Amino acid sequence: SVREIGNGAFNQCVSLKTVKLPNEIATIPKFMFNMCNSLVSIVIPKSVTEIGNFSFFQCSSLTNVTIPDSVIKIGDGAFSECYLLEKISISEHVTEIGAYAFKKCSFLTSVTMPRCIEIISEGLFCGCKRLEEITIPNSVVEIHKYAFSFCKSLTNLQIPNSVTKIDEGSFKFCKSLEEITIPYGILKIEKCLFMGCLSLTKVEIPNSVTKIEDSAFEYCHSLSNIKIPGSVTEI
Repeated sequence: SVREIGNGAFNQCVSLKTVKLPNEIATIPKFMFNMCNSLVSIVIPKSVTEIGNFSFFQCSSLTNVTIPDSVIKIGDGAFSECYLLEKISISEHVTEIGAYAFKKCSFLTSVTMPRCIEIISEGLFCGCKRLEEITIPNSVVEIHKYAFSFCKSLTNLQIPNSVTKIDEGSFKFCKSLEEITIPYGILKIEKCLFMGCLSLTKVEIPNSVTKIEDSAFEYCHSLSNIKIPGSVTEI
């Protein structure tokens, strides 16, 4: 029986529509189905523990993916530019999701993050323009740059108090975001953090913040309520 498949095994097989993978493989290798833009469905076997980098990159016809409980790692760009992906069920056992893993999944509307995730990686949901709702668990301590940038439909987001670092541009051009409470423990509001959040009306800044970086709230045309605490020494 097949236990291992090489990197890029079906790279750019543009007519491939369905696949049945063997139940013994442990890894979906990197670039395995890269740019298989006719692939409409995939069942990931329960033996798989890792989904490799760019393994389903630009599978632009893929609509639904269920990630089994066996998976603990999803690589960089794994489902990036799967434009028609509407639903993704992420196992609670996943502890690491790579940068830009779901970039430009344009039809994705809601996501629940696994409760073991500590870092929301760079550009994770960048350009998911129909994403309206996301649940960030209390395990998360860092949100890396551009994580939710250009999520134009995201209206409400609760950042848990466990988060101690939010990198630059994380919410850049989230045009529908209306209110945000920055958790206590954040020391700096990074540059371009809320740039272009056109619907943002209210921001709560905790007294742990000491610095507000360049263009943090640039083009926030609707911002009518913001109180800068005395702890801020540099803007």
